[in-house]
Amino acid sequence: MLSRISIIGILFTLIFFFSPHLLAQKREQIQIVNSDYLAGGKQSEGVRRFIGNVIFKHNNATIYCDSAYLFANENVFFAYNHVHVSRGDTIHLYGDFMRYDGNSTIGKIRHNVSLKDDETTLYTDSLDFNNTQDVAWYFNGGKIISSDNVLTSSIGYYFFKESMFFFKDSVVGKSPDYTIETDTLKYNTKTEIAFFVGPTNIYNEEEHLYAENGWYNTEAKIFQFNKNAVYQNKEKILKGDSLYYNDMQGVGKAFQNISLIDTTENMILKGHYAYYQKEPENFLITDKALLIQVTDKIDSLFLHADTLRSEYDSSGLHRILKAYYKVKIFRDDFQGRCDSMAYSFKDSTKNR
Repeated sequence: MLSRISIIGILFTLIFFFSPHLLAQKREQIQIVNSDYLAGGKQSEGVRRFIGNVIFKHNNATIYCDSAYLFANENVFFAYNHVHVSRGDTIHLYGDFMRYDGNSTIGKIRHNVSLKDDETTLYTDSLDFNNTQDVAWYFNGGKIISSDNVLTSSIGYYFFKESMFFFKDSVVGKSPDYTIETDTLKYNTKTEIAFFVGPTNIYNEEEHLYAENGWYNTEAKIFQFNKNAVYQNKEKILKGDSLYYNDMQGVGKAFQNISLIDTTENMILKGHYAYYQKEPENFLITDKALLIQVTDKIDSLFLHADTLRSEYDSSGLHRILKAYYKVKIFRDDFQGRCDSMAYSFKDSTKNR
């Protein structure tokens, strides 16, 4: 059996360790800043109705509305018409109606909802926010507009301090240059970088990129794909463990387990590093480079080299393939080896 002194000691220890937590749980009461007039209510129940230029404050947020009911005992109020929640100079939330709980610091705003920061505007019909944790979320569809970029999704979260959106389910992003379709995406409104963590398609009329992990800088127009990456530009398909593409420079790079398929030339190139330039079009593949020239016959041409480089001649009509160092050629009817070689596809045509 514990002695009285032991019990007192345990109680003192519990109070010492848990009193900060208890103090942290103390709830801040909603403050009434302004109202044109008070319309009455049940004083015994702590209910008040405020009408005209109503202003409340709570947890560093200022709330404006045309009229409101305040339930002081529950620390809850209902705001009606022209509801505006201001978080400093950067975050502004608007809607037609809001219920706000001062104990949980959770607000629920409904109808004609918009959330604005310095770079982005979110539109939805229903949005909840946590005034302490600095996060807002929608669950019935939303649209985000940032500069020339528009993004829609079924579910979305916005983290105020990080300026970060997190989108889930049927995510579609549109910019003047590309359309993005994915299931899960994060978007930083400050850096204008989108991060995706699931099957993603990015495309326009000429190009199509697919991957299951990576990011896209919408301002610099730079892509980085890291899982099952595929890039297609008309008749050319590039695959690799990871792909990098700078759209403004027209430069792409691929790393590990690379396959470049040219359907016009019936050619497949493989290796572990590739460099692609859009204008003037040329590419380089190295690190166990392999070329497979598919013919109409059953057999195909295989060419091994340290490095393979492809470019067009001065006319821009015929591709020239160059192979460097330790070149080996194999086909059913002949074999060969040399230090370097060049091969011209003179029978092929190219419209430029």
